[in-house]
Amino acid sequence: MNECINIRYFRLIISSFCFSMTLKKHSQ
Repeated sequence: MNECINIRYFRLIISSFCFSMTLKKHSQ
């Protein structure tokens, strides 16, 4: 697999994780 693709997916996963954490904080 290409490194650029791996980095792109990795950043996408990190972004979605941070986004879900932010939603949890706002809901509390």
